[in-house]
Amino acid sequence: MKKVILTGVSSFTGTKYIELYGKKYDIYPVSRNNAQFSIDLSDTERIKQYFNDVQPDAVVHLAATIGRDAGNADVLTVDVDSTKALIDLARERNIPFVYTSTEMVYGGRPNGMYEETDPYKPRSDYGRSKVISEEYLRVSGLPYLITRGHRYIGFPAPGFDRPKQFPDALRDIMAGKHIHLDSKRKVTLILIDDICDIIDHYLSHEADKQLILNMGMERVTTYYDLWMDLAREAGFDRGLLHPDGDEPAWLMNNTLSTAKLRQLGYPQRSYEEVIGTIAQALRS
Repeated sequence: MKKVILTGVSSFTGTKYIELYGKKYDIYPVSRNNAQFSIDLSDTERIKQYFNDVQPDAVVHLAATIGRDAGNADVLTVDVDSTKALIDLARERNIPFVYTSTEMVYGGRPNGMYEETDPYKPRSDYGRSKVISEEYLRVSGLPYLITRGHRYIGFPAPGFDRPKQFPDALRDIMAGKHIHLDSKRKVTLILIDDICDIIDHYLSHEADKQLILNMGMERVTTYYDLWMDLAREAGFDRGLLHPDGDEPAWLMNNTLSTAKLRQLGYPQRSYEEVIGTIAQALRS
């Protein structure tokens, strides 16, 4: 069984990864927000000792500073420094490194559909921190998977209760509250289950390669249309959904090309399958 150091264990994706793959991999979690696994990534000496104790076969780095607004100093210090430290430790063992980046390394093309080979054009300090970390990983000599995604959606793992857009909206709907959703901006959505499946596919089949992959469904939609389709499939009140939300921090077209994902045979559920998966979880 491969030993995997997993950062961001308390995150939306991290909790789902443990739910789905906690029995396939021997997971050694890291999270400053979880008392059971409390290790601050800025504590480089403790992280180094942790690596020495665990002797991992891979690193899956999901953690990031909360807050993506420009001017958040922690993004360009804590995130970058801690990622570089993890990469350096992985390099000592020459083990594969999985790094979750973001769509925000791209920017400026009106029609979206960004491709992995597009030049960097980060739109915030958060995006810049990801660019710096990506570049450091790309020249490290390590095998790596860099994933770039935009809107993470899905039914949360049991016990996940941290603020996150999709689960928050889900809780409001289940409580009969009205929610206001952006109906103008085009997005490429990614089910968190698929993120976990993509990571597993890499670690199981291609852990000697260096890859950058956009993640998401092939179909382009809006956040409002997503929720309307979920309401129809799951049977909750569409009258609670309003198309007057606005998310000015995002471009009008944030879509990603996922052609490379398909060409390499990585997991990718269709839009209809994703709607069905979430709706089934809501009904159960």
